[in-house]
Amino acid sequence: TPLLGAIFSSAGEVRNTLYKTASFQFVESLKNRPVVSFRIDGSAAETSGVGIGDVLLNVNDIGIPDTDTAVKVLSETPRPMTLEFYAPGDRQVHICKTEGQCMVKYD
Repeated sequence: TPLLGAIFSSAGEVRNTLYKTASFQFVESLKNRPVVSFRIDGSAAETSGVGIGDVLLNVNDIGIPDTDTAVKVLSETPRPMTLEFYAPGDRQVHICKTEGQCMVKYD
């Protein structure tokens, strides 16, 4: 099965890292939705424009409320599939990438 090449964390898990500058209300509004917290270079996620901090909303029109559901649906859905993401704009949140608090890939 082809890999998406992304790791998801809940919005609450990245509150003090990726979403460090986001408002409390913004993070709370996402609840437990899966947020892309790591992306493999050259992966399907990268080549399709999925960014660190993007929020997975739907897979083939199936709502994705949390990371457990994301893993289950992504692993069971036949390819090709349609993924819908919410990409927060710079006005809502500035994505903070801090070594030691987020996953870092070394070449």
